[in-house]
Amino acid sequence: MSFEVADFWRRHMRWQTQLWNSTVMMGITWLSVARRIQPSGLENIRVLDWERGVCLVSNHRTYYDFFVICRRLNEEPSFPPGNLLFPVRAPFFYDHPVGPLVNMLMSGMAMFPPILRDRKRRKWNDYALDRCVSELEHHGAVVGIHPEGRRSQSADPFEVGKGHVGVAVIALQAEAAQVVPVFLTGITNDLLSEIRKNWMEPENYPVYLAFGPEVDLADLQTATNDLGTSRKATNRCMEAITALAEDCRRRAATGRVTAEA
Repeated sequence: MSFEVADFWRRHMRWQTQLWNSTVMMGITWLSVARRIQPSGLENIRVLDWERGVCLVSNHRTYYDFFVICRRLNEEPSFPPGNLLFPVRAPFFYDHPVGPLVNMLMSGMAMFPPILRDRKRRKWNDYALDRCVSELEHHGAVVGIHPEGRRSQSADPFEVGKGHVGVAVIALQAEAAQVVPVFLTGITNDLLSEIRKNWMEPENYPVYLAFGPEVDLADLQTATNDLGTSRKATNRCMEAITALAEDCRRRAATGRVTAEA
C-alpha cells in the first residue's frame, strides 16, 4: 500500500511535490544550513544539460544529505526542482504505518522507489533500479543516489565507504544521463542543533559541499554488461567522491573558506 501511494503521487502529483519541496523543505534547510555551506566545484554543475537528466552520486552521512545538496542546487537558475527522485531503503518509510506520512512531510513523496533488504526479493530491487533508469529518461529528471547504501558511522567525517553496484546499474543503463559525484560533510541528524549552529555559530560549523566533474562511463556503457563492468563503474564513481572528500579535508585543515561565485 505504501508503494502504491508513493507511485500514484509520483505519476500524478509532481507539481505538488515541487511546491512542497521548494517552499517548506527549502525553508527548513535555509534555517539549518544556509549560512554554513561552503561549496566548491560549482562550475561542474553549471555546465550540465539538466534536460538530459542528472544522476547525483553522493556519500551518505545523515538523513538530510540530499536536502542540503538540493538547497545549494536550487540557487542555480538552470536547476529543475520539479522532477526529483531519491531511492530509499524500505525499512520504516515503506514497511511502517507512519512511513508514508513521514515521506510526505520530508520530501513530498520524492523518497522513491523503495529498496528492499531481503535478498529473496531481488526481483523487486531490479524493478526499482529499472524505474530509476526510466525516470532519468524524462526531461529535467534528477535522481540522487547513495552508493554506500547505509549511512557512514565512521568517526572520520571525510571517510568514504565502499559502494554497491546498484548505482552502476542505473548509471550504465541510463546512457543519456550525466553522472555527477558529490561530497558533503558537516551536518548531523539533530535538526534543532543544526539550526542553532546556523544562526549562533556558523563560522565554527562549516558545511563542506563539493561537486565534481561528470564521471565518464562511455567506455563501460559499450562493454559487456556483467558484474565486472558494474564494479568498475561503481569504483569509478566512488573514486570521484573520495577525491572530493580529500579536497574538502584539505580545505578544512587550512580553514580555507570558499567565496560564493
